[in-house]
Amino acid sequence: MPVHRTLYAGKTLSLLGIALTLILWGESSVAAFSEAAGARFDERQQYRQAIDALRQGRRSEARRLSAQLTDYPLFPYLEYYRLVYSMNHQTPQEINAFVTQYADTPLVGPLQRSWLTSLARRGRWQTFADHYDADIASTTLTCRYAQSLYQTSQIEKAHEVAERLWLKGSSQPDECDEPFKKLRDRDDFEELAWKRVVLAMAVPNTSLATYLNRFLSDRDRQLATLLRQIHRRSTLVVGHKKLTVDDKRSREIIQHGIKRLARQNGTDALDALNHYSHYQFTQDELNSLYEQIARQLIVQRDPNNTIPLLPFDISGDADLQSRLIRLSLFRLDWNAVIGGIDALPMEMQSTPRWQFWRARALTSREGLRHGAEDIGQPGIEGHIEQNRQEAHRLLVRLAVQRDFYGFRAADLLSSEYNFADVPGDISRDQLLSLEATPGIQRAFELLALGEISHARREWHSMTTQFSTREKEIAARVAAKWGWHHQAIRSAVDARSWDALAIRYPIAFEDDFLSNARRWDIPVTLSLSVARQESMFMSDARSPAGALGVMQVMPATARLTARRFGVSHKHQDQLLDANHNINLGSAYLGMMLRRFDNNRIVASAAYNAGPGRADRWIKHQLPVDVWIETIPFTETRNYVQRVLMGAAIYSRHIGEPQPLIYEHELGLFSEGQPPQLADSDDQNPDATTL
Repeated sequence: MPVHRTLYAGKTLSLLGIALTLILWGESSVAAFSEAAGARFDERQQYRQAIDALRQGRRSEARRLSAQLTDYPLFPYLEYYRLVYSMNHQTPQEINAFVTQYADTPLVGPLQRSWLTSLARRGRWQTFADHYDADIASTTLTCRYAQSLYQTSQIEKAHEVAERLWLKGSSQPDECDEPFKKLRDRDDFEELAWKRVVLAMAVPNTSLATYLNRFLSDRDRQLATLLRQIHRRSTLVVGHKKLTVDDKRSREIIQHGIKRLARQNGTDALDALNHYSHYQFTQDELNSLYEQIARQLIVQRDPNNTIPLLPFDISGDADLQSRLIRLSLFRLDWNAVIGGIDALPMEMQSTPRWQFWRARALTSREGLRHGAEDIGQPGIEGHIEQNRQEAHRLLVRLAVQRDFYGFRAADLLSSEYNFADVPGDISRDQLLSLEATPGIQRAFELLALGEISHARREWHSMTTQFSTREKEIAARVAAKWGWHHQAIRSAVDARSWDALAIRYPIAFEDDFLSNARRWDIPVTLSLSVARQESMFMSDARSPAGALGVMQVMPATARLTARRFGVSHKHQDQLLDANHNINLGSAYLGMMLRRFDNNRIVASAAYNAGPGRADRWIKHQLPVDVWIETIPFTETRNYVQRVLMGAAIYSRHIGEPQPLIYEHELGLFSEGQPPQLADSDDQNPDATTL
C-alpha cells in the first residue's frame, strides 16, 4: 500500500520547505509578542509585589505600590484583590462603587459572589437578600438566598426558591440543607419528594432516589423501589402486577421503563408501549416515547422497517429526520435519501450537507431515474438527463465552498479546492487602535504574566461586546501575539472564513515537525488533529478528562508512554505542549499503522477509540457514506474537519494533498460511482479556483 511520504516528516527537502514556511508563519508573531511583553517589565514586577503584599496582609506596602500603578492596565485587578483580601470589612457602597467603575471587566461577577459568600458566612441575611443577583449567582448562592429569605421571614418567596432548587435530579450543595428542612413544612412535601425521585431516576442518580425514600408515604416508597428495580432491569416494565392501575404514578414508572428499554431494543420497547396502549398517556408523553423508540430503531438499522408505521409525526424533529436519511444512506437506498431530503425544512435542505447528498443520490443508478415512475419510456432518457444536470449544478455550486462537502464536490468534478486566503483589509492603525482598548490591554498583560485563564476571560468579556468588524480585527491581533486559540475563535465569531492563515495557524512548529519525523506521521494530520482537539490550547481540559494540545487521555498517555519508552510520570505533564504533542503524535501514529495508513479511520479511532473504529469499518460502504453514517455526531464532524484541515495545511506548507487519497479508499467498498455526464458548455471558471 503506498504511503505518501511527502507529507510525512521523513524527507529532507520537504522538511526544509516546511521549516521555512513555519518560520515565516510563526517567528514574527512570537517576536512581536516578546518585544511588546518586555515594554512593561518594571510595572509587572511591581504588580506582582503588590498582589503578594495584599495576599499577606501588608496593606501599607500594597497601597504604596498600587499608587504607582494607577495607569497600569491591570490596576482594576489590584482594586479587586484589595477588596477580596479584606472582604469582611467591605460595605455595600464600596462593592457598588467597584461594580460601577469596572463594569466592563470580568471581575464584577466574582467580586459580587465573593461578597455574598462573606455575608452568608457572617449571617448578614438581610443585606444578602437585598443584594442577591440571580444573574451572577451559583447554585450554592441561590441556596443561601433561600436561607436568607427564611431568615428574614419571607416564607412564601423562600418556599418558591427552595422548591426550584429541590426539583432537580442531581444532588444539591450542602448549603441547600437548611432551606430544604424548612421546605418540609409544606403540606405538599410528599408530592414534591416523589417528583424529585422521578427526576433523580431520569438522570440517573439512584443514590439520591434511594435517599429520598425517607420522605415518601408507604405506598410511594414501594413504587419508588419498583422504579429502581425497573431501572436496573427494564423488561420488568411489561405486565408488572403493581402497574395494573392506570394512574399518574404508574404511568411515570412505565414511561421510565420503556425509555430504559428503548436504549437496548427499540422493538421490545414498542411492544411494551403497545401493552399499555389503553393507558391515558398525554400526546406529549406518547410523542416522547415514540421518539425514543425511533432513535433506537435507527441505531438497530430498523431491520423490520418499523419506523414508518409509528403513529408519530417526525416532520417537526429535524434531528430525527436527519438520522433517517443517514439510515437510508447506510442502506444505499438512494430514492429514500432523496425523499428524506425533500421532506426536510427548506433551510436544512439548502445546507451544504444535504445539497451534496441530494447531488450524490441523483447521480446514482436509482437516483437518475428518481421521479420517472409516471413517465413513459420515451421520456425516461430526458428525465435522467434532467436529474444528471441538476446534480451537476448542485456540485458546481458546492465546489466553490470551503468545507468538507465543498471539497468532496470539487473531487467529484475533478476541480480544484477553494484555498482563497483573504485576511481582510485591516490597517496598522486599526490594529493599534484595538490593541489600545482597555480590555485587550488587560488580556495582553495577563498573558505576559502567565495568567492564561484570566487572559481568556478578559478576551472573551471584551470581544463579546465587539462588532463583527472589531472581532475580525481582534482575530488579527491575537494572531499577531501568537495566541492561536483566541485568534481562531475570534475569526470564527467574525465569520472571517477566508482568513485561512489565522483560522489554520501552524503553532508549536518545532514540536510538530520533530514528532512527525519521530513517529513517521503526516505533519499536516497532526496539526489538523490538534487544531480540532484544542485549537492549540496547551492547558485545555475536556469534561471527559482529556488534556492539552492534542487532548490526550491520561490512560492513553500511560499506555503510549510504556509502549514507546517515553518518560511520563504524572498526568499534569500533558499540559506541557512538547510532552503532549510527543505522546499525541505517537498515539496517532499507532492508529495510522493499525488502520493501514488510512487517515479517515485513524482520525475516527483517535476521537472515538480504536475498538469502535474496528466495528464501524466492518460495514462495507462507499467512503462518503461511511463517514456520513458514523454513529456519533461528534466523531462524524471530527473526521470531516480533520480531513479538510489536513488539506488546508498541506497547501500552507506548499505540498497540496487531496482530501482523500486513492490508497485510503481500499478499506471501503466502491459503491456506485457518480454518473456525471461531460458538459461541453460547463463554465470552467465555476469550479477551478
